[in-house]
Amino acid sequence: MSDHTLKNKVMQTQDAWAKAVLSISKFYKENPGDEAGLEAKVNDFIDDFYAPDAKLKPTLATDVVFRDTKEGLLSYFRGRGFKEDSGFAIKEWDDITLEEKVSNVINDVYISGGQMTLTPSGGQSFTAEYSFAYDLKALGTLDKDSTSLDSVTLKARWHHNSLTHKN
Repeated sequence: MSDHTLKNKVMQTQDAWAKAVLSISKFYKENPGDEAGLEAKVNDFIDDFYAPDAKLKPTLATDVVFRDTKEGLLSYFRGRGFKEDSGFAIKEWDDITLEEKVSNVINDVYISGGQMTLTPSGGQSFTAEYSFAYDLKALGTLDKDSTSLDSVTLKARWHHNSLTHKN
């Protein structure tokens, strides 16, 4: 499999991640009070995009600096867990885009770093730097000459965001 094919799969995964966050945001806005529906959507999002042992370093976390359990991920993306978590995925977002700037493959891990542009509803866009580390072990089942990764799901084992520093 070519580096280009793998990079494209990572870009597809990151695009799908952003669309899933936007979908949760829209659901929350359009279905106030549907706690069960929201819980299911956020659970599905975490199961779809994060490995069971995934670690997350949220952008503005100060009390609980890392999220290293599914409950911690739920708290960050949905809120209602740690008191500092307001629910990243339930904020009113108009757009989220990710642009990979650097990448590296080390053993069975693809490391992706770049800039995420976030546009809140009715607000000014801002950027954050991100890094994801994806587990490539699922690729071991593919034929070495395969160029299709359609059936493979990449899951993040590590995710970190930082607000862009401004002087």
